[in-house]
Amino acid sequence: MPTRLETLLGRCAIACGQLRRALTKPKDEFTRDSSIHRFEFTFELFWKMLQEYCALHGFETNSPRTSIREAFRIGVISDEPVYLEMLGARNKTSHLYSEALSEDIYAALSGFATAMEAAVDAVRRDLSLSD
Repeated sequence: MPTRLETLLGRCAIACGQLRRALTKPKDEFTRDSSIHRFEFTFELFWKMLQEYCALHGFETNSPRTSIREAFRIGVISDEPVYLEMLGARNKTSHLYSEALSEDIYAALSGFATAMEAAVDAVRRDLSLSD
């Protein structure tokens, strides 16, 4: 039976793939907004996966920010500012809507997806899991 971390890791990998697929579609208002929504739930799975990974290493984290910081300290993510920018973008999508903000966040999604995929791969390697 998979651990909670393995379950979250698998779900996060699937969500990253779905986000990546959404980003391959021709951009219009619908695909932009759909991609942003996929990013929101992908990020939620992502930070919860980091939280479980940190717990495995003896660090209790109770928020996305502390999960990112501890994951950076452990070494599973290498560019903390990118992940904190990702958190800021997710927070903005949840609390405020504007066309300009949507365009800015959409433009950053490919980089965010790459960063999340890199962390998923690093956790997999650490756990010695394959795809």
